[in-house]
Amino acid sequence: MRIKAFSLIELIVVILLVGTIFSIILNSYMTKNSDKNLLSLKDITTYLKKELSNKNGTLYIYGKSCKKGVYITDKSLHVKTPNFGFAKENIVLKTDNFGNLNTYTFDQIKIENKKYNVCFELKYKKDKFIDKFIVSTDKNYYLFLPIYQNVEVFNSLDLTKQNHTNKNLYPNHIDKYYHEK
Repeated sequence: MRIKAFSLIELIVVILLVGTIFSIILNSYMTKNSDKNLLSLKDITTYLKKELSNKNGTLYIYGKSCKKGVYITDKSLHVKTPNFGFAKENIVLKTDNFGNLNTYTFDQIKIENKKYNVCFELKYKKDKFIDKFIVSTDKNYYLFLPIYQNVEVFNSLDLTKQNHTNKNLYPNHIDKYYHEK
């Protein structure tokens, strides 16, 4: 009488299939959770206030995916930051010397003897931002105002431009701020 049982090859195939399915599910779960841990554009000012106050330097968001961040102080100290939810497709607008709002591209940065394209750069002086930007994403427009103000989020470019030039959004000591540069 013959006993019916699985052969060793059949067991190995089943184990490989279950393992493959498990790794696919785990990978998709980890990818979703890693995007939740990214700092959003709105969180940049809060992060800088909390972690990097009383320092001079520049925050760079860089890399192929535009998610890596590094803060470089005026003493060339590199401080890695959490990853940011900045997308390559985002467009940065900045006012030129004539008051016109134009698309702005950043230079490359050299980190550990390797050059990277910079997606976003925010200069910082002790407790103040130096530049103001509009970052256009596929859904919203983010207005970065200087002097540690919270990032404002708008759903229309026209409204963002109006607020970009609105002097009432700037603190009372704005003149002192610009003369300290």
